[in-house]
Amino acid sequence: GVILSALSVGRISRSQVYQVLKPLTAETVLYLRVSTCRPSVCRRIDCFRKNDMNTQLLINGKDLKRMGLASGANIGKILKDVLYLKIDKRVRTRKDELNAVLLSSERY
Repeated sequence: GVILSALSVGRISRSQVYQVLKPLTAETVLYLRVSTCRPSVCRRIDCFRKNDMNTQLLINGKDLKRMGLASGANIGKILKDVLYLKIDKRVRTRKDELNAVLLSSERY
């Protein structure tokens, strides 16, 4: 279906795979894994299950407020942006995450 098609795209980042699979139950993800015969899709689902599905940031909304950002929906958007960067291995440390907040906050 639609989900397997989205995962079959030639080039797709790990954070894009996360965005497709994260809303699904673990059972559904496992079903998708066993129901496809495409090696690239299997690898993407396996990577999500092993590495990405439980990824958490080292920072939170309180950190952003301490940086002077106003409370509201934008804090959630910024944290989500930083999470995607972390999944894509573009940030690794707490300091990296805080620096990414500064760049992301300029967009909102």
